[in-house]
Amino acid sequence: MPPGNTGNLPESSVFTAFWCCSVGMTWTLELRPVDRANRAVFGRPTEWIGSGVPTQQPAPESTDLLRAQDLLLFPAGPSDPAPRSRSRRLIGYVTRDPEVMRLALILAGALEPDCDHPMTLASRWVQAGYSPGEAARWVNAGVISPADLPSMLDAPDLSGHPDIPTWSHNGVSGG
Repeated sequence: MPPGNTGNLPESSVFTAFWCCSVGMTWTLELRPVDRANRAVFGRPTEWIGSGVPTQQPAPESTDLLRAQDLLLFPAGPSDPAPRSRSRRLIGYVTRDPEVMRLALILAGALEPDCDHPMTLASRWVQAGYSPGEAARWVNAGVISPADLPSMLDAPDLSGHPDIPTWSHNGVSGG
């Protein structure tokens, strides 16, 4: 894919964003997809966005460059996993979908300090087939990950509980 051509990225996808200085003579943003197991952080880049700033200078501010591509940034924390390389630096996670970003912000308020990044969890909800709105209702009810749902849905004391949303997944609903 040519640099700067992010028009091929699916709207609800979540990508890791890295500053990279090994591709050429200028700083480049690398976007890598986040998969269910969060293993794609170390996989192949899906997209490159050139900054025009020479690598002899410090990495530029990423906000304007991402905004120009209609990408929303959720910054990475110091403990987020990243490839150990002098030529790459994880800056955060990006999406084009404002509802996925909203879900990640809700997750950020509900997570324990050592949990996965909120954007990684938001990606898992979307990849499991839940809309960001459905996932937000589950998160607000205390279900942080879609992996927790099978055991939660089978628990006998949850039926009719006012804080638990009506179960809906891929167009199939229940109670």
